[in-house]
Amino acid sequence: MRKNHQHPRCKNYGTISKLIHLFESSLHYKLLLVMVLITIPPLVLLGAYSLYQTTVEISRAVESTKQNLIQNTLNLQQENLKSQAALIDAGLENVVNNIKILQSISENIFNNPEEYNRPGTITNILTDSQYGYYYSPPDHLPDTEISNVFISNKTKVTPKLLAELERLKHMEPVMQSFVSSNENVVAVYFNFKESAARIYPKLDFKKLVELQLFPPDLEVGNYEFFYSADEKHNPEKEITWTKIYRDITDRGLMITCNAPVYLAGGELRGVLGVDITMANIINNILNIEFEQPGAYAALITASGEVIANPEKLSPDTNPNPIASLLGRTDNPVFKEIGQKIREGESGCREVVLSGESKYLLYGPMGNSGWALIYVIPAHQITEPIEKEARSLIIEKNSAILSKISFGTLSILLIVTVFSILLSGNITKPVKDLTSGATALGEGNFGHVVPVNSKDEIGTLSVAFNTMSKQLQEMVLALQQKAMEQQILNTELADLNQDLESKVLERTSRLEEANANLQEALDSISAVEKSRRELLANVSHELRTPLMKIQGYVEAVRDGLYKDNKEFLRYLETIYLHTTGINRLINDLFDLSQLDARQSMHFTVTDLTPVFEQYFEEVSLFLEQKEINFSYSLDNTLPPVKVDPDRIIQVLENLVYNAAKYSQPGGQIQIFVKALADGVLVEVTDSGRGIPAKDLPYIFTRFFKGRGVNNPKSNGAGLGLAIAKAIVEAHQGTIGVESQPGKGSRFFFNIPVVPKGK
Repeated sequence: MRKNHQHPRCKNYGTISKLIHLFESSLHYKLLLVMVLITIPPLVLLGAYSLYQTTVEISRAVESTKQNLIQNTLNLQQENLKSQAALIDAGLENVVNNIKILQSISENIFNNPEEYNRPGTITNILTDSQYGYYYSPPDHLPDTEISNVFISNKTKVTPKLLAELERLKHMEPVMQSFVSSNENVVAVYFNFKESAARIYPKLDFKKLVELQLFPPDLEVGNYEFFYSADEKHNPEKEITWTKIYRDITDRGLMITCNAPVYLAGGELRGVLGVDITMANIINNILNIEFEQPGAYAALITASGEVIANPEKLSPDTNPNPIASLLGRTDNPVFKEIGQKIREGESGCREVVLSGESKYLLYGPMGNSGWALIYVIPAHQITEPIEKEARSLIIEKNSAILSKISFGTLSILLIVTVFSILLSGNITKPVKDLTSGATALGEGNFGHVVPVNSKDEIGTLSVAFNTMSKQLQEMVLALQQKAMEQQILNTELADLNQDLESKVLERTSRLEEANANLQEALDSISAVEKSRRELLANVSHELRTPLMKIQGYVEAVRDGLYKDNKEFLRYLETIYLHTTGINRLINDLFDLSQLDARQSMHFTVTDLTPVFEQYFEEVSLFLEQKEINFSYSLDNTLPPVKVDPDRIIQVLENLVYNAAKYSQPGGQIQIFVKALADGVLVEVTDSGRGIPAKDLPYIFTRFFKGRGVNNPKSNGAGLGLAIAKAIVEAHQGTIGVESQPGKGSRFFFNIPVVPKGK
């Protein structure tokens, strides 16, 4: 036999429903509830006051402890900041001292070249790249070459420059020692002012140029890692630091320490550079560990830039950037902190960053002009003690609640016994009224309840009996009105159905008429747009030659020519522009005829002799332009139904277009091939080619694109459009393929028998 198991949640829901029903149906339980509600509030208020007092006392103690903890933490971090600043300053000073050593060595090399002679083998390791720069490839250097060189394609390579580049090889051991002994330094190099360099460790310049990072036409004077130390920007000839910049190698963000190198006569020969990546500074210098997860350290350089872990710094760069500490702010607190940093003072202030209170500790780093700052979220310092305080409050409040709960249960028991004794004499008349109300609900509107007293409940019973009689009379009246309303509704439904049918029919007719009207309007709009575009393009193409003709005619009329030779030149110019206008008009006439499907005379034709005759004529034209011409004509062309003159017009337009964009000595080829279903014609040239962005519009009317390195082309831009119209009139297709700098290939095909012709 199958047992029915009920879910515990369903049981709980049923119990609650029964209790609700019990309170709703029993006056006895309502009296009990009222007495309980009168008793409970004082107990709740007493308990709440006790909880409040406990919480206040614990909070006071916690607040005092928090202040002491914050002060001690900040004092310890301030001492830590001073020691870290000293260590970082020592590291920066080490970089400066090392670059001074390299500066002294390089000045000695340039000023005493006879002491640093080399065998002159640098030309054996230099490679000339396709982009015109010289470099020593790192993968093909002997083991004795631990650095390599680069010479920009803007640099004039002289024996003196090559000799100096080779002498700098004497610096390799010092460069190598400098980089290997300092984990923050990634490269040491010397940049000549002529844009040549020797660098350690070796760089793959070819790869960097191919990645479009390192410019083959490098001009070092345009880059801060050179000009920050040149005569103009550093007349004091001091060691300088650049601002943070993105390196022209693949090493990302960089900061560079520079040292100028001067000849004995006072001429700047070049600049030494020591590269330190931001990643190395963050990983090796700013890797300070804090107990607070949101705390971080940052460096402020002498130029005012901020170096820090970007994941931690980014939330504090908006709306109050740390960089504003250098005075670029109207906030008086930040302005004061920035002033103290510039004056070399240490300190701590509570500030608001990203809407959160944080402690900002700051201190100088020796005489470098740099500063070290710590940013510590205030709430993370006190978070441990706050967690402990919350646990203590919960523990104390739980004990108080236990005592209050015991007292409340005892009082509720007493109230329950008292309410049972009181409610017996009150509920009997109420039950009678309940029975009468139930009878009314079941439709017995003539039911009468007994009246046994003259108190409020007796008065209520009399009123109930009067209401019962009135309800009986009202129900009879409503039933009569309901019958009348039902008859009226039936008549209205019939009328609405007939009216709805007529409205639907009329709406359908109106929608059909609107659709026809919109279609007509769209057609008129398209025709009008085409007409406006044609007038605009024709006006544009006619305006320029007409203005030129007018100018030369007026010059002839006014006798402004110097001699007969100039007079003839004016007439020749007028003739050329008149010919161009005539050609434009003929092209427009051709297009109008093609659009109207006129002037096409189809006949079954063998195209072989037609093409051969054209090839003889066009070869003379191309020979005059010094363009090489060749063709290939299939001897098995099938007869096709075409207009031969129009097909030759297509070929003429394509050849003319190819010749226009070909230089003397160029090549134009024509291929005519037999296909299974027609004839394929191809015209290829070695001209400048067509940019990819112009290809989709090349057959559009009045479109005049720009070839690769080609000024704006002449002509009206109708030749290719006419060719396309003629081919499509033969139910053929036309297309183009092109690569800038490598020429173009136009092609079209003619079906054997065009459909419908």
